[in-house]
Amino acid sequence: CKKSEKFFFFWENEKEKAFKKAEFENKKIIIFFQSTNCKKCPEIQNSFEKNENIRKNSEKFIFLSVKENEKNFEEFLLDDRFSELKEKESLFIILNFSEAILLKTENLEILRESMDKLN
Repeated sequence: CKKSEKFFFFWENEKEKAFKKAEFENKKIIIFFQSTNCKKCPEIQNSFEKNENIRKNSEKFIFLSVKENEKNFEEFLLDDRFSELKEKESLFIILNFSEAILLKTENLEILRESMDKLN
C-alpha cells in the first residue's frame, strides 16, 4: 500500500512579503481578495489544496490572501486598477512581481485554466 504525500498549501497574508518572495523566486502572484460578507470564501480557499490542477501548478506562483478588514486590502483599494474590489465578494487577480495585471476573475475555473497557460 503506497502512502499518499500530504500536500500543504501556503497563503501569504502580507503584500510586501509576497511580492519580494515572487521577485526573488521569479514567480507570479495569485491574490485572492475576500470581502467580510463572503460566505463561500473559506471553502474556495480550502479547495486549492484539493484541486489537482492548482496543486500541479502551485510551484509557479506565490499565493496571497487579502481579506477586506486587513491593511493590505486598503492598500489595494487605493490603486484604481483594483476599484472593483468594493463591489465584489471575492476576486482572483494574477500579477507578475512588477505588479502588471495578467488576469482578473471571480471564476475559480478560469483561474485554474489560466494557471496552466501562464507558465
